[in-house]
Amino acid sequence: MRQSIAICHFPYRTPTENVFWFAEHGFSVLCQHGLFLLDTLRSKDTRDAWDGAIRETGMKITAHGVLPSELIAYKDETRFREDMLLARRWYDETGALEVFSFDVCLDSHPGAARLMKIALDAFSGTGVRVAMEDYGLTPDEREDESSLLSYPNYAALVDLGHMNVRLTGQFHGHVQLEDHGEGAPLLPGDNSAEAFRNALMRFQPPIAEFHLHNNNGLADQHRLLEYGTIDMTSLASMLIHSFPDTICTMEVMPGWDDDPAGRANRAAEQVYWHHVNDEFRLCPFEGTQDPARDARTLESIGFWRRCLAAAGEGT
Repeated sequence: MRQSIAICHFPYRTPTENVFWFAEHGFSVLCQHGLFLLDTLRSKDTRDAWDGAIRETGMKITAHGVLPSELIAYKDETRFREDMLLARRWYDETGALEVFSFDVCLDSHPGAARLMKIALDAFSGTGVRVAMEDYGLTPDEREDESSLLSYPNYAALVDLGHMNVRLTGQFHGHVQLEDHGEGAPLLPGDNSAEAFRNALMRFQPPIAEFHLHNNNGLADQHRLLEYGTIDMTSLASMLIHSFPDTICTMEVMPGWDDDPAGRANRAAEQVYWHHVNDEFRLCPFEGTQDPARDARTLESIGFWRRCLAAAGEGT
């Protein structure tokens, strides 16, 4: 099982710097936000630097984006198609892209499959898998998804932190999670590794990628792996034996862990979305590095690698 980490959560380095930094710390796969990847590919200077880092390190990439939606400014399907073809051309030139996955905003649930077909067609005939996050859990979603199952490159992305909240059945007003209840035959409150495995087996398409983070079972906190109600050692063992070929991406945000009560302290991360000329970018981070957060990240990476080693997978 290959380990990855979401680099958009470390904005005090450029994407290219993150490729080199995480390569030095043992990663061969990284996840970049889809819109940031596309932004990089549109500029010759950033693309040349990015491609150079990819070639030098041999890094593989997964991208995690959004479907066009009324909730965000990026809602033009023509532009979406052009972006998918841009990513396809990049794959043809580098071979670096392995998965392009998508969050599905609440207002884009109806007809999400129609939008996904644009991406699936763009990557037809390649090894790139196209996935939706946590989709197909409700009757309406399964009906919408049914037309995608015949595509050989269609896959699922499953967020294990979200699943932990769903398994407890205590949503505390988190609509996005509550509307994706796992349903019978799972028992609310059981977040054992076996409960995770049973829930994962409910997904119809093959699972291409996991997002991994921890929480208190009540909210989508994206905490470091050591802090939360998921038994990471048991989970690691289950994943290794049941999903050995699936990429596992740490989606942790060290700045959110500063709150001792465990609430997601988004202000501490200093990462914001904003809209400029129909693009999404990160606001500038104050300073060029953050050794304290890097140290905490490395501790969490080490913790997860020890869990894998205890479960029988070499690091």
